[in-house]
Amino acid sequence: MKRTIAAIALLLATAAHAQTFGLHLVSVHVPARAQQNNVNPGIYVMTENGFTAGVYRNTLNRISVYAGITAEAGPFAITLGASTGYQRRRITVDCGDRKLINCWEEEGSSNAFLQPFLSPSVRLPEVFGATPRLSYIPGIGNSTSVLHLSVERRF
Repeated sequence: MKRTIAAIALLLATAAHAQTFGLHLVSVHVPARAQQNNVNPGIYVMTENGFTAGVYRNTLNRISVYAGITAEAGPFAITLGASTGYQRRRITVDCGDRKLINCWEEEGSSNAFLQPFLSPSVRLPEVFGATPRLSYIPGIGNSTSVLHLSVERRF
């Protein structure tokens, strides 16, 4: 909860200088895994100088907060940043037919609090006043690669 409040404060602080506001929507993971969350609602802002920050519900159904710098050239962009919410954790799972008391597996892709990312993206043609953006996030370690859809509006 403290991280979410901090993320909202960060977004509000940058909103005064924001050029672009966006909504995170959905993702496709490759290779797909059954437990992954593909609905990733969230918000982000990008300032005129490229500072980018946002918050969203991630693949593991956790809240992620991120910040980075985005460089744009026409419809193409690349964002370099770091995100929270992907730390490895042990979770309890159904043991199925096995007669065991506790079954568990690990989820998450990082031992660190922050996980770096490099994400190329492309803005698509405007639809009803909003611009769709497709982003690609390559997998790191045991994480899957992601194709993500968001919509944004420039002001």
